[in-house]
Amino acid sequence: MMKAIPSDTNMTKKKQGMEVVIQREKEPRGAVSTHFPCHLIDNNELVTVSFIKGPNGSYSDSQGRSKQSNPQKRQPDKFMAFCIETEGGKGIKRKVMKNPELRKKVKYVCVYGYKGETVKQALRKDGRFDNTIFRTRCVLSEPETSVDTEMSQPVDGLDRKSRKGEMLVQKRQEIPNSKEILNILVEFGKKTQSFQEVKKVKRLIELSASVCQVRIGGTATGTGFLLFDKFILTNAHVVQQIYEQISNTLQQSVTVTFDFEDLDEKTQQIPVKSEVVAYGKDYSGYVDFALLELRADPDITLPSSLLDTFSFPSPEGGICIIGHPDGGVKKKDPCFIIQYEDRKQAVEKHVTENKEFLHVINNRYFEENWNVTHLLRDTEKITYDTCFFHGASGSPVFNEYCQLTAMHTGGYSYQGKGENTQKSIQWGKKVFSQPPIVQVLSLKKMREACNFHHRYTSTMTDKMRKKIQKITL
Repeated sequence: MMKAIPSDTNMTKKKQGMEVVIQREKEPRGAVSTHFPCHLIDNNELVTVSFIKGPNGSYSDSQGRSKQSNPQKRQPDKFMAFCIETEGGKGIKRKVMKNPELRKKVKYVCVYGYKGETVKQALRKDGRFDNTIFRTRCVLSEPETSVDTEMSQPVDGLDRKSRKGEMLVQKRQEIPNSKEILNILVEFGKKTQSFQEVKKVKRLIELSASVCQVRIGGTATGTGFLLFDKFILTNAHVVQQIYEQISNTLQQSVTVTFDFEDLDEKTQQIPVKSEVVAYGKDYSGYVDFALLELRADPDITLPSSLLDTFSFPSPEGGICIIGHPDGGVKKKDPCFIIQYEDRKQAVEKHVTENKEFLHVINNRYFEENWNVTHLLRDTEKITYDTCFFHGASGSPVFNEYCQLTAMHTGGYSYQGKGENTQKSIQWGKKVFSQPPIVQVLSLKKMREACNFHHRYTSTMTDKMRKKIQKITL
């Protein structure tokens, strides 16, 4: 465009340090850049040339853009033009144009672009827009239609838009609760990062085969897993309602199923012997386990035991829980350990963020006698934030190396909005923090080390059970 305007040497010297403004006659009288293609100006259309004080004492910037873009080398049908207000929307009202004098001089600037080029590329090429609009999340907004055009979108749809009240640059409207959503996404990213490797995913799938749902009379009550041989480890409170302490037996039929992964598929239910191998439950929650023995048919192939994957838990890092929350199909939940020194802060943060449910929390606190103070000091529990609630008790907890470290045991939960379960903090018990379990496993190792006759081994098993029954918790 600048090349088409007759030049005067004296005028050029006189106007040094000023910026040229070329304003179109056609409404909305947008000012074009010095490298604006002439063929986009209508035939017989007049332009007005004036000068304003340059932002840096020169208008060479727009001329330099002309050399870089070289619009004459492109086919005419590949160009398009659109107008933008020189005054921006809320938050960037005076930060759209690089030269504030241009905003005072004209209301619109006319910008050209190439087909397939993004809005951001076209505005940068123009050379008159301030860097603020590129650093800030801005959009081109059409007030009449309430349509926003992102900076990353192509300019193709903006061609010939030059009506009154056309487009203005404004900050993108913040999505409601976007900060909260971002925090959730960041937290989700942290949780899943520990188990993103395909190798770990495959390993967790293998281990999940050893996780079962515990059912009493056909009704799901919890989760368990094959610890070794035919022995299932779960929480004592999963079978507490049918456990008879004097006879050390279960008063109703109990079955487990390892293959409940699809609601539409049939599952194989394996019965559990009524005699309990080991049981421990105390008021404080320090002890909460039940070791059950399967009455499995010799033809039934059991999955691998998880005892061989055991490792002592780390005080921090990622974990993955596999179980049957809410009595549903088998699921996994990757989450992070809440470190010992951070437990109090985690509980306080949850209460602060859920003040509207404070009365509900207080009611559950007294109804269930929540011992939060003890939990904050309990080094035998690992704490975390999981979506697993009722029905997941007894689920195995694996560390980042897919090793068994704990058994998901409980948490402090209450009903939130829409009767959705909310929780303040959840915890798992270290698998082998219970003395009776340690003795059971010690005897089990002894039995494996000795090549006894089958009948003698059976006798040893009976003695082992009797010995365990004498252990008082």
